[in-house]
Amino acid sequence: MKVCMICENEYYDEVKYCPIRNCGGWELIDIDENMNFVFRILNEKGFYTKSCCSSHLYYNKRHIYIVFYKEHYFEELPKGFSHGLLDIDGIQVSKIYKDFDELTKDKLQISIWKTLIDLLRWTVKLEPISNDVEDYKEFFFDRLNFTKGENTNSK
Repeated sequence: MKVCMICENEYYDEVKYCPIRNCGGWELIDIDENMNFVFRILNEKGFYTKSCCSSHLYYNKRHIYIVFYKEHYFEELPKGFSHGLLDIDGIQVSKIYKDFDELTKDKLQISIWKTLIDLLRWTVKLEPISNDVEDYKEFFFDRLNFTKGENTNSK
């Protein structure tokens, strides 16, 4: 699923830029559908997320992660999660993640569901660092040079 960080509309096809006329054609962000609520809450609280994955049995992915647009240090993480730093285009950003060691798909699926619940609870408890819409837009437009695409609907 893709989401526009400005108008928050969701898209399920191969669209790269937001087609909404009033939005302006901003680049869409890939998010995992299972983490939609977590993603939205984190962004509303000022923890802007770049990408996330909730683990997928059909791809044999055995980890859950969230990558942020900035470096964040959390006093507490959800149960079993670790914190790491990544270098993306010369910028240090934070990643929180949990790896799974379960051998069977049934046990892995149960662990994924429980972890998603823990992650959602943690997200809800986080104190906001910003919830001002203007801060939100400034962050993406000015600091990240967020890509504005060609909006074919704005003619």
